[in-house]
Amino acid sequence: AQKYFTTTIIHELAHVISFHPNQYNSTPCDQPWGDENECLKEDAYTDRAIIIRVKPDLTTEIVNVDLAKALNGDSESNILLKKEEVICTQCRHSLPIIGHHNTGNDTMKQLFYGKFLVENATAIIKFQKRGITQELLHNLKYKGQQHISSFFGKWLGTELAIHTDYQNIEMVIPVPLHKQKLKKRGYNQVEGFGFEIAKALQVPYVDTILTKESKTESQVFKQRFTRFQTEEIFKIKHPHLINDKHILLVDDIITTGATLENCALQIFKSKQVKLSIATIAIA
Repeated sequence: AQKYFTTTIIHELAHVISFHPNQYNSTPCDQPWGDENECLKEDAYTDRAIIIRVKPDLTTEIVNVDLAKALNGDSESNILLKKEEVICTQCRHSLPIIGHHNTGNDTMKQLFYGKFLVENATAIIKFQKRGITQELLHNLKYKGQQHISSFFGKWLGTELAIHTDYQNIEMVIPVPLHKQKLKKRGYNQVEGFGFEIAKALQVPYVDTILTKESKTESQVFKQRFTRFQTEEIFKIKHPHLINDKHILLVDDIITTGATLENCALQIFKSKQVKLSIATIAIA
């Protein structure tokens, strides 16, 4: 018999809770399924958990979950419903969605006012510390969960594909990682995001034109003057390849805008180029 196990409560959609059989204290699942899922922290040292999943039609499904694999993001150990991806439907509805492209909010564009011309700029969600957005981005960047990037790329790509302001995008370019960081991490966290957007827009995704030539610390807490001194950390290769094109520059999160600004300065070395920007989150 399992000392610790997981069961479900009935919502409009199934939502998992975890409880201790001796204390009967339940904790509703309000986190994405991943390495630091609150629902399974108590159970993390056991080998397996029994999930009784109640589906919307009130039929049940029993799943024997390998916790070690599940907590490491193994998709075969996922307890999400079949039509859910990365996070459950209830958690998705709780995301602080900002979607500048849908609201007409130009807050993101204003970050670059007076520096260079941005045709359009959008982010899907508002970054919030100690919340679901922080956990999603943390798992994406540091826990190897690349599928989170693709999830948001499919989401935004679907919306931009039918938006008139993004109909003339001709190429998607990601903010690059330095080769040492890329080798250490094994992937660029924005790759899936950019690739899925490019796929939806039916344009090329190109990660070889813009490169990062020197390894630097985070730009977030640097003074503006210092950031301008480091603008040459990014380099544009074969600038003629993007002459007369409308480029969509993508990144995972925008804070001060310094990184995207430095990338843009390189992109604008090409002739008659137009630039739009898209990120998963904005701080």
